[in-house]
Amino acid sequence: MRILSAFLLSAAVAAPVFSQSWTVGAKGGWSALDTLIERRVNAEDLSNPYLVGPFFEVGASWIRLEVDALYRPVKYRTLAPARAEQGSSSWEFPVMAKLRAPFPVVKPFVVVGPTFRTIPDRFETEGSAHVGVTGGVGIDFKLGPVIFTPEARYVRWSGRTNLVSGLQNLLEFRRDQVQVLLGIGFGR
Repeated sequence: MRILSAFLLSAAVAAPVFSQSWTVGAKGGWSALDTLIERRVNAEDLSNPYLVGPFFEVGASWIRLEVDALYRPVKYRTLAPARAEQGSSSWEFPVMAKLRAPFPVVKPFVVVGPTFRTIPDRFETEGSAHVGVTGGVGIDFKLGPVIFTPEARYVRWSGRTNLVSGLQNLLEFRRDQVQVLLGIGFGR
């Protein structure tokens, strides 16, 4: 009886998962705020505001799970005691629920969920700066086999991230970010 129950439960869970639609592709865009760095003391931000990386989503036509891996360059120049440029990268991993309106051609959507990020080793963090909350709006539409997804997102990081040199905080990442992205993908 237990084997039959386990089999029926597995079939009930597996059938919807394997029948789901999916999309895989790439997203690119920029931060709508002028810079990644908010506060500067004896340093200047040289970071480019772009984000780029792969994404994957799976689910039913109206509710989906989306996971992204977005690369963001971090570059700055210290001004005192000596001028020096340094660069690194940060990766952001949003894991979001995506609710889509069931319209035939253009599907408006909202997304919400946690976001995780890696921060270069030379940055110190206060609190849980590696975790944030993301919310956004956009539309999905299909042209032939290609799915386009323009969207706008707001990210709020839960803690502060600073670059510390000696006893002085040189740079501080913004806790609030507004991102404008375009996804291009393929799927079923």
